[in-house]
Amino acid sequence: MLLLLLDRAKRPGRALSRTGTLAFVALLASIPQGSAQVPERPGILQVELLIQRDGGKPVTGLTARDFAVDLNGAPLLPELIRPHLGDKPVGGVTAHTRMIVILGPGPGSSPSMLRQLSDALAPVWQLGWQVAVARSDGSVTDYAVSPAQFQQISTAPPQASGPAAEGSTPAEQAMLNLKFFRGRRILLFLSGTATDHQPPPYALMRHVRWDSAETLIVDGGVPGQEYDVGGEHSGGPYAMQTYSSGFDGGAFHETSVQMAVKQALRDAAGFYVLRFHVLPANPAAPKPALTVRILKPGQLMVMSRLYPVSATAPTLQVLTER
Repeated sequence: MLLLLLDRAKRPGRALSRTGTLAFVALLASIPQGSAQVPERPGILQVELLIQRDGGKPVTGLTARDFAVDLNGAPLLPELIRPHLGDKPVGGVTAHTRMIVILGPGPGSSPSMLRQLSDALAPVWQLGWQVAVARSDGSVTDYAVSPAQFQQISTAPPQASGPAAEGSTPAEQAMLNLKFFRGRRILLFLSGTATDHQPPPYALMRHVRWDSAETLIVDGGVPGQEYDVGGEHSGGPYAMQTYSSGFDGGAFHETSVQMAVKQALRDAAGFYVLRFHVLPANPAAPKPALTVRILKPGQLMVMSRLYPVSATAPTLQVLTER
């Protein structure tokens, strides 16, 4: 792509598909990227899929045979790439994971919360995760790839960062840059506890519906069952609310940092990357249609992103079988 195609690779398309009562349900995601000069050599298309059941449970164990892919009706053979899941990688090709931890103004930025975060992240380093911290003062650290490096960047004094886009903070710019990253993307917001709820700011929540990105919010969890217990002073009953981890508003609301990281580790099993080599498209021909059919029964929630590497992006269709 050089400059033009590289720019287009940074503005991927998005499709969100849920199964319904029909045999096939598709949500068409038109990708208005304009025209681009198509190279004479074959192009590469990459589709990232986050596949979950309703409620956020990941769909695990899919293989290349569980995906039927075609371009304008012509079948394509996908190369399946997966994140590192703890086993020794097969073939040496894995999808990398990047996480931005956003420290809220309350408990999220306290030394005790940072210690909890450091302890909770212990399992991710062996999986090759890259973790950055967006501090409560708006500054953003580099990505850490080891516990020692993370400890250093999370506790070091803020350093001057490069200029952010006009009208945005460095943290918002970091989230925007994360959207351009090819691989698994995670936002983890440390907001509060079960006894000190802090709503996430709008600047974060407008990024929640990212395609193929997970948002986890440590805010004490979502309200559960309410029950009455005897009052200590008045002698009368009073209502007590329980909280637990839950999926709501496009994000996982967690009771603790440990639960949030555990959820992120589990969700890696639902992340799939399909890569295809395609022939160059004729610029004068109608925009091609890339169809990805997931041959898996049951109700699915699928978030997808298309990355054209060296060819004009087609319209993306995601179909799920019931």
